[in-house]
Amino acid sequence: MRTTPPALPKRQSSRTRRMEPDIALRHQGVVDVLTREGTLPHMGSGKWISGKWIRVNAELENLILRLDNLRLGAPPTQPYSKEMTITAGTQVQRAPQHGRPHTLSLSDFNAASGKKRLIDCLSPENLEVWFDLLKRVATTDLDTLLEPLREAREKERDAAELEDALAARPARVDAAMLALRRGRLDVDYVGRDASDRGVTALLASARAARDDAVACLLDLGALPDGPHHRSSFRSTVHPPTRRKSSSGSAYQESRVEETPLLGAVRNDALKACVALLERGADPTLQDDSRETPLLAAARLGGAKIAAALLKAIANLAARTEDPRRRTQLLAHPDEEFGIDPATPLAAAAAA
Repeated sequence: MRTTPPALPKRQSSRTRRMEPDIALRHQGVVDVLTREGTLPHMGSGKWISGKWIRVNAELENLILRLDNLRLGAPPTQPYSKEMTITAGTQVQRAPQHGRPHTLSLSDFNAASGKKRLIDCLSPENLEVWFDLLKRVATTDLDTLLEPLREAREKERDAAELEDALAARPARVDAAMLALRRGRLDVDYVGRDASDRGVTALLASARAARDDAVACLLDLGALPDGPHHRSSFRSTVHPPTRRKSSSGSAYQESRVEETPLLGAVRNDALKACVALLERGADPTLQDDSRETPLLAAARLGGAKIAAALLKAIANLAARTEDPRRRTQLLAHPDEEFGIDPATPLAAAAAA
């Protein structure tokens, strides 16, 4: 009996995503607002105006500004709750008052002319934040305001998809590729594998012998040696050189303990090894166990991979001007760096 596989959830259209209620421009803080009770001197005019300053919680959500003192523990007998809609005609101005230099005024809100409200932001920093935010809301359409928030939400979703794919056993390489191809994440994004070790999509692809995915990720700008901290990988022949990811971002904090080349060698992925070497992967980098790709290939009996690595090392030696480093490359002196077995030859003999 044939069964129909369950349908995959459809990706929401951009129109649907725009209507998601949880994507909103939000900001809140404590301010003082002028009410109509009592009298206060009007700064500069020498006249007295009706009003009383009370402390409220100000909360902006998209186009709505709510002023409410109940959250601050105001007595039930003195409640204050106002809601204003900031529209294209709303005027936002700095309006210092007597003894309150950090005040701004909102006028013509709720799509009505003549309305005005004074809000004391209580500090110069808060004044600048509220003024800039309310000014942008009054002069920018909502879609434009929310676009950075939608982009951040989509990036979070891509990251979650990528991390789930990398954490699977075995890693779901195609799902990881899909998350990265959308272009919101660094192609060298570091997640955690099923053993809770740092891993990138390139490393996962190399371990899975997916040379097609390896080539695609390298085309997207993935670093052939991975975004590792150079302090945790040692070259047997030359000091480390600092490199940043294709996006120019700083190194990520998650630590990757294995280069893609080592991952490919340890999983007998010849084509992935060749793809990485052709794109500049360093064949001399060791991991924390001080094992090089060549030693790993010899230990596992991978003759074809060892031949590819030896060719890459020979090419490195041919381009090296320093005689000592050239000798180190050609001799591959693992014993000098404390590797056991002493040499790839001994490892191959024991394989």
